[in-house]
Amino acid sequence: MRSIDPLRVSANVDDPDNDPIDLSFAWTKNSSVAQTSTASLARPGTQTASVSAEMLTRGDVWSAQITVTDGEGSAQATTEDLTILSAPPVVESVLITANEARPRTTSQLQVSYTTRDPDPGDSLTRVDIEWRIDGQVVPGVNGVILAPSYTQKHQRITATVRAYDQDNTASTPVTSAELEIENTPPITTIPRILPKTAGIAQSTNLDCQSERCTTGNDFQCVPGTYYDADGDPEVHRYNWYRNELIYSLFLPVPEISGQSLNRGMVIFCTAEPFDGEDAGTSRQSASIYIDNARPTFTSIAIAPTSPREGQTVTATVSGWNDADGDPEQYRYVWFVNNTDIGHSGPEIDSQLFNKGDKIRVEVTAYDLFESGRTAMSSTVTAINTAPSIGLVRVIP
Repeated sequence: MRSIDPLRVSANVDDPDNDPIDLSFAWTKNSSVAQTSTASLARPGTQTASVSAEMLTRGDVWSAQITVTDGEGSAQATTEDLTILSAPPVVESVLITANEARPRTTSQLQVSYTTRDPDPGDSLTRVDIEWRIDGQVVPGVNGVILAPSYTQKHQRITATVRAYDQDNTASTPVTSAELEIENTPPITTIPRILPKTAGIAQSTNLDCQSERCTTGNDFQCVPGTYYDADGDPEVHRYNWYRNELIYSLFLPVPEISGQSLNRGMVIFCTAEPFDGEDAGTSRQSASIYIDNARPTFTSIAIAPTSPREGQTVTATVSGWNDADGDPEQYRYVWFVNNTDIGHSGPEIDSQLFNKGDKIRVEVTAYDLFESGRTAMSSTVTAINTAPSIGLVRVIP
């Protein structure tokens, strides 16, 4: 008999005369009468009396004495002594919480519980905690803390608590509600914009702080360091902005063509880490100014290569290129015998040189904003012009 259960005694009374019966019950606790009660039966039968659990204390010894009478005769019976045993402690509630707002693989889980013991003065001597992940017991963990290293996303966690009192009496085990480990969004650091310069490996590309960036460049948004607590593979989603206006939305490829840009634009990109379920915080690169693209050309040729008196020397420039699409324009500086003769056109006539002079031209491409490539032609040498004979007559 435990201290949480009421005591009951049942008296089965028989009377051959079938007389009405009066009964009295005397409950004795530790050899002293603790409670009495009476009852009557109209005819022989069964009568029950009880002592409430509130009167019971672990270790007390109880017995009941029953006296019956029909008015003329009586009988008496006494029960055997009954020692009140310890009542098991009670686990009233079990709750798992995380040290973060949402339980993730980075979270430390903690189980809290409330208990009581019906026996006054009893104390808990042990509490066993059994953690389970997807129904499987986590070995070696019997404390209130479950470390993040044990969990993965989408697992379901429970904790079962069983309490023991000083007599090693165990409570009924109580299991918490399931707590599901949520996906942890990935994180990334600040991306950079790098120009994709032809002939230069990506790892050696210069940024636009030290290298002029123009519409002649294609650009790539290079993400920062990616981290996912769940170990999901690295994925970034990109946005490009031109003059604060979004140009591309969630492009899987982190590149933008210079052909889609104009001189004077300011661009930046954002990189958003994504693990297939949740997106992390998007990070924005520094802004890049799209500068003027300096014009260039491939070659200069002077013709004729051996000029004479009376001929015009012409400079021909080939391979104009301006990424901004500006019209073809050049400045010319002519040198005769290494002296600037002050002529700026694409050709000079023979009034500006004599036989034996060495002629060359320096050409600069420009686009009204600034000068581009400057290059010097090869040198040509003016040659002698043979004399000629006019009208020849024979005089008699």
